[in-house]
Amino acid sequence: MADSIAIIVIAFGILSFGLFYGVCTYTVDMPISIVNDQIDSGLLSADTIENFNLMLNLWKTLPIIFVLGLIIWCYERAKGGDVTATLFFEYESLLVIGVLMSVYMVYTYGLTADLIFNEIYRSEALMSVSSQWDSLEMRALLMKMYYIVLLIPGFLSSLLYLIHPILRQKDNTYSFFGSGDEDGSGNVGNQKEYVTPYEPAQFQ
Repeated sequence: MADSIAIIVIAFGILSFGLFYGVCTYTVDMPISIVNDQIDSGLLSADTIENFNLMLNLWKTLPIIFVLGLIIWCYERAKGGDVTATLFFEYESLLVIGVLMSVYMVYTYGLTADLIFNEIYRSEALMSVSSQWDSLEMRALLMKMYYIVLLIPGFLSSLLYLIHPILRQKDNTYSFFGSGDEDGSGNVGNQKEYVTPYEPAQFQ
């Protein structure tokens, strides 16, 4: 008999993701004309534009990531692992929120940094320094690290969505601390801590 939970997750997962993705795509598309005007006026730097386009491309591939994650979840569910429907919907929400958060963070914080540095570059007092005080390379490195931090929520949430069923899979594991029963019987029926078993022959 087919797993009814898996069927419900597939049906409601596709429905909820399609709804969230459609609504959020509309909210992302609305300020695109404003972003284009800011690019034409030179307010946004090349780094901000590059990272913003990267997040938009990740957002466009979100349906593919969703389908892959759903397939992995169904596969792990079929193995009898501890992967519940609630767990799937939690990570589905995390996927959408994480990527959407990175999209807006790259734009808003990138625009803020660009405005600050534009004012600094216009200041002759700050820019007219001798060569030994030149920090252009240091600023470039710091900005790269700055954008990496802004990209973390989107890529991390995508990765966690894909691998969370595998991480929760508890088949073929043994209890590390026993059952935790008060009688100290060591029965592995009620496992709480898990490790993957190895045979000594593997290391010979």
